[in-house]
Amino acid sequence: MNTGERLKELRTSKDFTMDKLAEELNNKYGLRITKSMMSRWESGKAEPTNVFATAYAKYFNVKLDYILGLIDEKEPLNSNLESPRFRWVARNAKKMTDEELGRLQKLMEVAFSEIDFDEED
Repeated sequence: MNTGERLKELRTSKDFTMDKLAEELNNKYGLRITKSMMSRWESGKAEPTNVFATAYAKYFNVKLDYILGLIDEKEPLNSNLESPRFRWVARNAKKMTDEELGRLQKLMEVAFSEIDFDEED
């Protein structure tokens, strides 16, 4: 699958028209993408610049290498350690006393005992 096909697949996975996705990307990242530009990218007549390709990757939470066709797996751009929820837990845990952290750990151990984790980590 080439870059254009990947861009189209990402756009259609959200049932977005080119106009809708252009509006989303422009508003979120301060860009000036037009329907005409997207059409040229998706048809393979032109390649998006790194700025535009990076905006797609961020918006759809995929690695830039996927957009560019360097890898075939749609791996998430953000790992679990970069997720908003993990950052929230880490930020709040920094504010806790050792006693509070101990209680939190016990609560998490009980909660995690109900989840079937792979034992790799």
